Amino acid sequence: MSKRALMARARRATRRMYDRISGRVFPETTLPSEHLVRFRMNQEIASRLDRLDVANSSAAEISGANHADRPWGRFQSLDYPDFDLCAPLEKEMEGRFDVVLCEQVLEHVEDPVAAARHLAGLVREGGLVVVSTPFMIRVHELPMYGMYDYWRFTPRGLRRLLETSGLEVEEVGHWGNREAVLGNLDHWSARRRWHPMYDEPDVPVQVWAFARRPGSPEPEEASGSFDANATLTHRDPSQLAFQIAEVFGDRTYLQHGVSVGPGDVVVDAGANVGVSAAFFLHECGVARVHSFEPVPEIFAMLSENVGRMPDSPGEISLYPFGLSASSEEVEFTYYEGAAAMSGRYADPDRDRESVRLVQSGLGAEVEDDLDLRFEGSPVSCRLEPLSAVISEQGIEGIDLLKIDVERAELEVLGGIDEEHWPLIRQVVIETHDDAAFEQARKILEQQGFDVNHDQLAVMRESETRLLYAVRP
Repeated sequence: MSKRALMARARRATRRMYDRISGRVFPETTLPSEHLVRFRMNQEIASRLDRLDVANSSAAEISGANHADRPWGRFQSLDYPDFDLCAPLEKEMEGRFDVVLCEQVLEHVEDPVAAARHLAGLVREGGLVVVSTPFMIRVHELPMYGMYDYWRFTPRGLRRLLETSGLEVEEVGHWGNREAVLGNLDHWSARRRWHPMYDEPDVPVQVWAFARRPGSPEPEEASGSFDANATLTHRDPSQLAFQIAEVFGDRTYLQHGVSVGPGDVVVDAGANVGVSAAFFLHECGVARVHSFEPVPEIFAMLSENVGRMPDSPGEISLYPFGLSASSEEVEFTYYEGAAAMSGRYADPDRDRESVRLVQSGLGAEVEDDLDLRFEGSPVSCRLEPLSAVISEQGIEGIDLLKIDVERAELEVLGGIDEEHWPLIRQVVIETHDDAAFEQARKILEQQGFDVNHDQLAVMRESETRLLYAVRP
């Protein structure tokens, strides 16, 4: 075999080895919310939007609806290239929105100067423009949709472009490192816990900016921001950090069209230590949260956390019992080291293996103390049907029923009388096996909901899924 042939074979073998390793270290994803290259950008943009009084703001997003789940006063998705950002704006579109979001679009427009000028034209005086665009990313095009890849902007270049359009740039951010560049050479990589998230300023993968159209007034910002990490407590900080990241960071309960805001009522079945209640009250601004937690030890932590929360326009009602199909006293298994997995159907061996499977799937080191974490103690817990609570409390409507009750979700649904189903506008349920998933979905569809489902990235190796149900 010639030297050239040997070198070609070596290159092919090296490529195959790289593909195998890369696919494991940088698993592919089609979900923008999971992209490694968008992770830090998504956090920064979400943090900025969290400070806005979105309920009293109108917003347009170009192109897509990644932020449609926020409780905007009015929201419109403008799909590029059907909505031509380079063409002159129609009269009725000028100054129409309080907030305009343009993420991952500017690299695809033929005339970025005109596009930036029209972004400025879409917002009213004082309005906020949020722009993001990639830099050290491979060429990506969709010719069938008329989308081609033309441009890249450094942080300085993006600032200059927006200032030239007449916008006042408040902040330009960027993030990237060599590992992120490498991980996205062949496909869009999902973010995993083992990926380094440090920033190398000279290797920006994503660049974003916040700018305003000159004038006043500005979109009203919410009065103060809630710091969940500083306010809430837990006997195990690692459990608390996971819940805060899931609820506040990933906004798990506000996906697939589910939204809540001022004036709304939430029923929180499986309140645990109060992370979700804090999110609904202080991030979403709902009027009332009904929180149900049957395990005495966990209810004590819930009560403590509610006492630590600052005042809010909304109120919270605490119930030291859980929801089920009937009124009864039952035995729960309480895990002090894994409180969130405590429940009526807890099984230490199965639950321990579930956590081990998730940690292994993430490539994380499996905890040595899992056996200790799942040492269970029996506790007596009271359960009541939701319909009994609705009647007793005079609840006139439930804008969101959130159910996270560790394999007892079907019992909660069984406690809703037929007359009360029309009061419920939206439902989010965590199910733990395929049978419960199918049964819960069937019940929701029979009650007239449009049902979607999703699975958290950390649960991909399990049967745990989330159901999102919204009335059409």
